[in-house]
Formats: sequence, structure tokens, C-alpha cells
Amino acid sequence: MHDRPYISGNRTDTVGRHYGQIEVDRNQKSNLSLVSGASSQSYYNDLITGTQTAEPWGSIAFHITLYNIANNTIGDYFRSYAHDAGDTHRYIGRVVYAGTNYLETESSKPKSIIWNEYSTNVGWAVRYFRTGTFNTNDIVNIPNHFLWDIRDIDGDGVDEVITSPTKVGQYLGDYKTILYNWDEATQSLKLKTEIPDAIPYLVGTLRGSVPYRTSSATRSFPVLTTRDDNGLHLILRSRAGTVTLH
Repeated sequence: MHDRPYISGNRTDTVGRHYGQIEVDRNQKSNLSLVSGASSQSYYNDLITGTQTAEPWGSIAFHITLYNIANNTIGDYFRSYAHDAGDTHRYIGRVVYAGTNYLETESSKPKSIIWNEYSTNVGWAVRYFRTGTFNTNDIVNIPNHFLWDIRDIDGDGVDEVITSPTKVGQYLGDYKTILYNWDEATQSLKLKTEIPDAIPYLVGTLRGSVPYRTSSATRSFPVLTTRDDNGLHLILRSRAGTVTLH
């Protein structure tokens, strides 16, 4: 139906690598986003082992893409290439996709593409397009956070932004889960709750389980939930490996 060849950053040496997660913007269905990089499970596995060994190349080319199906245009935001400077850029501009590519600011507007980005001197930051459009001059940083997913956990119709805290210059963050709500008035995150000594328990799900999202990996990695008579619960993993519910 559509064909739009492109090479991210006009970097022909990357041989057009587009590994990552692709998702349709359900507010504006002509928009298709690609967050190209490693999966959130790679960071999850590194937290568990205390090492930087999962997906050491991170899918090699790190970039963000917005493809508009209606007008066949590409928005491209190239970040880094793992093989640059003698293979030393594996963690410079590294992109990691969360359980979703999108943060919903206003339901009547295009959703904002959101992702995790790491650099060795800064550490982790959650980044997103403030206006909901693909304007690389209008990107917001939320430093010292790693984004796992954006889900309505408590069923109140408002999404929770599910993160873990990180430190400047450090790859491995804290064993803590922080839930926020998005505050449209201030264009910022509003703290909802903090859960100590636990991170979301990630288990890969089939790519086809969400019809508007897929990835180049064999699985996708949303945060896991379970339901009982008291409602929906977030499934967590403690540092000791114990699985708990919140």
C-alpha cells in the first residue's frame, strides 16, 4: 500500500537499520512511529544481573521516526550509531523503547512520541515531543528516569506513567517504581505513588497481542498486570527476585 524508503540521518554506513518498536497513533491514525533501539527488557535484565550485558549493541542504530501514511512523509531524528568511534558509541545516544511509543497529552491532538535515551555523561532521560508533533526543536527531557510503560493501572480512565529513578552518569538505576499522572496544565508529570525495592516484572508477550503495535523483536514488553476482585494490580519484582502485586 505504501513505500517510503529512507536512511536515518542520511548515514549510509548504518545500512538502513530500523530495528525497534513501531506503533500507530490512535488519535491520528495516519501517524506511524518507530522508536529504533533496544527493548526495555534489556535494561530490566541488566538491573537484575547488575551488569551491562543485555543487548550490548542495542540494535546498533538509534533513531526516532514518524511516518505519515496520508502524505507519505518521514520525520527523522537520528541519535547515534553504536559502531562510531571504533565501536565506542554503544551507550552514547542509546535509545530504549518502553511498552508504548506514545504519551497522550490531549486526546484531540496527535500523541507525543516518547522514549528512553542514555548518554555516558548525563545518564538516563525520558524524552518526548512536547507539542505532540514531530518537531525536534521542541523535545522535552525528564532526567533521572527510565520509562517502562504508560498504562491505566487503577482503571480511573487516567494513564499512569510508570518509571524507575536513575542517577546522573550511571547506567543502572534504583530498584524502585514511581507512578505519575500527566498534568496537561503544567506539561509535566505529577507524582502519584512510589513503590520501594521493586521494578515492574517484565515477561515478553506475543507481538500480535496489541493490534496497533509491533516490533522487530520476537516479543514486546509491556508492564504486566493481573486482576482480582479488588481490581487491576501491577506485577512487580523485588531485588531478591520475589514477585509481588501492587
